Amino acid sequence: MDTSQDYIKQFDQFAFEFGKEQIFKHTCQLLTKGGKYGYKPLGTCVLMTVDNKYFLLTASHVTKILETQFIYINVNSKFVIVSGLLRDTDLSKDKKIDLSYIQLETQVAEVLSQTYNFLNIDKIGHSHEPKNSHQYIVVGYPEINVSTEGKTVYSGANILLLAGAKNEVYDFYKFNKEAHFLLGFAGRGFDLETSKKSDKLGDPYGMSGCGLWHISASFDIEKKLVCDYMLVGIMIGFRKGKYHVLIGNRIEYLIDALINLEGIKITY
Repeated sequence: MDTSQDYIKQFDQFAFEFGKEQIFKHTCQLLTKGGKYGYKPLGTCVLMTVDNKYFLLTASHVTKILETQFIYINVNSKFVIVSGLLRDTDLSKDKKIDLSYIQLETQVAEVLSQTYNFLNIDKIGHSHEPKNSHQYIVVGYPEINVSTEGKTVYSGANILLLAGAKNEVYDFYKFNKEAHFLLGFAGRGFDLETSKKSDKLGDPYGMSGCGLWHISASFDIEKKLVCDYMLVGIMIGFRKGKYHVLIGNRIEYLIDALINLEGIKITY
């Protein structure tokens, strides 16, 4: 990727615009009852549609709460109960594969579609090779952005533009690229609430289950920068130590589950 300052500035602008105008609309916050506002952050998810079915994609440790409590999504200041068929990975067998999806009931999907956009399957990036450059967008709802006005809970989303981690980081934390993506947690951020950019990234709690999006760039025949976005993973956690990183699982795990468990025909 071109590293000139003009190119980087232009690419950053395009990337954040994709985050604000498109990726943000595929993303929503998951909440549960409790906390000082009546509802408290639980995680983030991506909404996707394929074969006339509607799915909520997130992390297994997020949906585990369904064993005892409901999960809610805020739709125009009304809290909708998430209901449907849940499939999730068994964290007792492998804590590093932390994924789940819910095949949403039709009436729930119809309500959500009034506010959010369900991602089409052609925006899934299968077999993506990790890159070290700042070409990854993460859009999620950190807990620190929750506030209230009267009886209404407001949650602000953040957009993070990050670079893929180097091989030594994967080795240090014992993750492999066949299953995971690691992102250096020290990149550029954008607060959707305030529309302000920041080089200091806040606490990521609450962003588990959000999408990992790869932003590609090319030039058209008029030499204008053209960008596109693809969902390549789901974020599942972070590490703070020698290296500060966000951790994601590859989207292939969820797509393979839709093929094998739900019988959905997806080809690449």
